[in-house]
Amino acid sequence: MIENTVKNAKEIQPFSFILTEREKNLVELFRNICDYIHQSQPNLPPITVRFVGGWVRDKLLNIECSDLDVALDTMLGHEFALYVNKYLSEKNLSLEHVQKIESNPEKSRHLETAKGFIYGQWIDFINLRTETYSENSRVPNMEFGSPEEDAFRRDITINALFYNIHTNTIEDFTGKGIEDLKNKFIRTPLCPKLTFTDDPLRILRTVRFASRLNFKLAEDIGDASRIPEIKQALQTKVSRSRIGNEVDKMLTGANPVLAIQFLNNFNLLDIIIDKPETLDTNLDLFDYSEAITSLECTEWILSKTKSYQLVPKFSLPFTEKYLRILKFAALLLPFRRYHYIEKRKTYNYCRYIMRTGFQLPNRDSDAVVIIHKYIDDIIQIANHSIDDKIAIGNVITNIGILPVYEDWSIALLLAISTELVTTPEYTDEMKEKILHKYTRLAKNIDEFELDQCWNWKSVVDGKHALNILHMKPGPKVREIMTSIKHWQFLNPHGTQEECETWLKETYGES
Repeated sequence: MIENTVKNAKEIQPFSFILTEREKNLVELFRNICDYIHQSQPNLPPITVRFVGGWVRDKLLNIECSDLDVALDTMLGHEFALYVNKYLSEKNLSLEHVQKIESNPEKSRHLETAKGFIYGQWIDFINLRTETYSENSRVPNMEFGSPEEDAFRRDITINALFYNIHTNTIEDFTGKGIEDLKNKFIRTPLCPKLTFTDDPLRILRTVRFASRLNFKLAEDIGDASRIPEIKQALQTKVSRSRIGNEVDKMLTGANPVLAIQFLNNFNLLDIIIDKPETLDTNLDLFDYSEAITSLECTEWILSKTKSYQLVPKFSLPFTEKYLRILKFAALLLPFRRYHYIEKRKTYNYCRYIMRTGFQLPNRDSDAVVIIHKYIDDIIQIANHSIDDKIAIGNVITNIGILPVYEDWSIALLLAISTELVTTPEYTDEMKEKILHKYTRLAKNIDEFELDQCWNWKSVVDGKHALNILHMKPGPKVREIMTSIKHWQFLNPHGTQEECETWLKETYGES
C-alpha cells in the first residue's frame, strides 16, 4: 500500500497529490507487471512506468481527469499492454476493451500504442518519445526518447509533468511546470515560435488550457501566433477536423468567451472561421469581435436563468448537448444572414462553417441553422404577439423539427442575445426589461401548454377531415389542416369529437 504518494511534496506546495484507491491499485499493478516482465525476460532492459501529461496536471490542481496516459521508456505501448493482459489472465483478472493502435505515419503513430480499461479507468499505453517535423506537415517522425526529450516536445510546461510510479515523485524535466502551475501561467517548454512551427495546432491548445484554467498566457505565445508564417501553417498544416475539435472543447469549457477573445487578439478568427469561395459577402474587414459580443451576451443570459425563467420549464436543467449547441449558435450569430453556393444550391453560411470549417456532424450544423432561422420570428412575438397562442405555436412547431427536437428553446435564449447585440447601448434597466419580457413569453408557453406542440399529431387527419366535410381532395386541404393545427394551439386538450364539431361549424358540410 502506498502511504506517501510524493516524496518531494515541498516542491509542489500548495498542491496536494493524493492517489485514490483505484490509482493506488493501478500503481501496484504496474509495479508488479514490471517485476513480472523482468523475471520472465531478464535480458530486457528495466522498464520505468510514468503517468504523464494532463492526468498529472489535473491531479495537482485537484481536477477530475477521466483518461490516463501511461508512458514507458524502453518498451512499446502495445507490447506492454500484452504483458498486462497476460499477467491479469494468470491472476484470473482481465483487461477489458484492449485494442492495439498500429504504427501509422499518417496519424502520427510511428510507435505502436494501445488503449485499455482497467479497474474502471481508461488508459493509453504510450512511449516516451522525441519528434522531428517535415516542412509541410504537422505529422511528426517519432522515435524513442528520454524523459527530458519527451517533456520538451510537449505543448506547454504544465502538460510536461510526470509521475514516476517507482519513486512516488513528480518529475518536472522542463524545470518550469510546477512553477507555472503555482503562478497560473501558460508557456511552452521551448521557444513558442519553434513549438508552433512544428505543430501549429498547439496554438489552439494553449488557448484552450489558458481559458479552461483561467491562467495567464505568456506574451511570446501571442507574438508567435501573429507571425504570418505560423498563421499560414495553422491554415495549411492542420486539418479542419482538428481545428473544429479544439473549438468544440473551448466552447464547452469553463470560459468560452476568454478562449475566443484570445483567438481574436491573436488575429486567428479569420482562419478559424473558414470561408467558401462562393460566399456572398466579403469578410476581409469583418469585425470578429461581434462573435465575442454575442457569446458574451449568451453567457450573461445563462447567468440570469437562476433568477429569471427565460425558457419553458421542460428545458431545465440545461443538458450538455443543449449548452453546446447554444454556444456554437451564439458564436456564429453574426454570420447567420450570409449565404454561399454549393452545387448550384444556396445554403446558409453557418452550415459551411460547421460542416466544412469545423467538420462537425450534420445534425449540429442543421440545428444551428434552424435555430438562427427563427430568431427574428421569436423577437417579433416577444415584442408584438406575446399572448398570441397561434403565433407562438407556429414558431415552436417550425423550430422543433429534426434535429432540434426538444432543444428548440435554445432559440429563445439566442433571441435575447440578438436583441442585446443589435442594441448594445442598452442600459442595465433596459436589459432587465428584456429579461422580464422573455420571462413572460416563457411562462406563457408553459401556461398555454405549447412547449411540446412541435411533437403533436393532428387530432383529425386530412382524409378524415375530408370525409366529415364531404369534400374531395384539393387545394382546400392545406388550409383545413392548418386551421386544425391552429385549433389545437387554442385547445391543447381538445378531443377529436370537439374538433370535428368545430370543423363542421367553420367549413360546413358540402
